[in-house]
Amino acid sequence: MIDSRQHAFSLMEMLVVIAVLSLVAVSSFRFIADAAQWYDRTRRQNRADESALAAVQRIEREIRALATTRTASNSSFSFVAQSGATDVFQCASGRLTLNGNLLADGVSVFSNAYYDATNGLTTNLSLIRRIALDFSVTDGTARADFDINFFYPREGTMK
Repeated sequence: MIDSRQHAFSLMEMLVVIAVLSLVAVSSFRFIADAAQWYDRTRRQNRADESALAAVQRIEREIRALATTRTASNSSFSFVAQSGATDVFQCASGRLTLNGNLLADGVSVFSNAYYDATNGLTTNLSLIRRIALDFSVTDGTARADFDINFFYPREGTMK
């Protein structure tokens, strides 16, 4: 004999399934949204790190070629390179430049301190043997911070 009753889901069962699937969808969406935010924060941090590191490496290269210091302040540094050209690092309006060419944008901190051979602060340009640079670049919510010391010997002895 054939069973004539039909098998189907009741309305209550359908509502329970829809509710459970809605919870799964919401939690999946939150997971994906959190992953996208994490990716964006990481991308911004990498961009800030790369920008700051490239600027610091350029400053280091130029200081190695330094022959004579011309001016030194908290936000700028001017010197004559061994080639005879005058180079000027300057930070203004969140932009770090070398001779007017952009090295880093989004600079939130740029300060120099100058030290002599005894590690005492100096304003005498001929006595500068170390430059302490506090440097930060921001990109949105990301920030790259560098505290770097550049050393150089007396004039005429750079290699």
